[in-house]
Amino acid sequence: DAAEAARQEEAIRTAGLLEQWHGKGQVGAFQSSGNSHDVGVSLALNLDRKGIDWQHKLTATVDYQRSNGRTSRERYLFAYEPRYRINADLFTFGLAQYERDRIQGFASRYSLSGGLGYNVISTSDLKLAAKAGPVLRRTVLVDGSSEDRLGGLAGFDFDWKINKRLTFTQDANMVAETGGNA
Repeated sequence: DAAEAARQEEAIRTAGLLEQWHGKGQVGAFQSSGNSHDVGVSLALNLDRKGIDWQHKLTATVDYQRSNGRTSRERYLFAYEPRYRINADLFTFGLAQYERDRIQGFASRYSLSGGLGYNVISTSDLKLAAKAGPVLRRTVLVDGSSEDRLGGLAGFDFDWKINKRLTFTQDANMVAETGGNA
């Protein structure tokens, strides 16, 4: 109905900064004792805001575990990705990301990227978008040294609505970097 579409568009255009966000979160924790003493927590939050031409995605994850009094996993990730729709299938994107994973050897890693994306499949039940562009990464290693590298980012976002209550989602970004400092 045209009137309903016009009402929805007006609601999007007049929405405040904190309105029109949708998302999901997950919380997990465990504790075990016996031959080993383990404790851990896992948190994730994914928020999405779709406008007329813009889309904003926020992601935050925390994964922490201690085994026998020693930290065995400590990973943090925060990302913001704005997208601007050029036409029904083509979009531009930006990506700002912070990671920390001392177990893998870095105290912090900052990534900035941007490029073009394309909606390969876009139906009510199946969506697949691919994107690519350059990426600049600054990594601070646990020993205090740092590396600046230029590379390429390729990624995809896949959503399959299997039925009314079940959706399979897989989002991935792959980065290929140069061998030396940028």
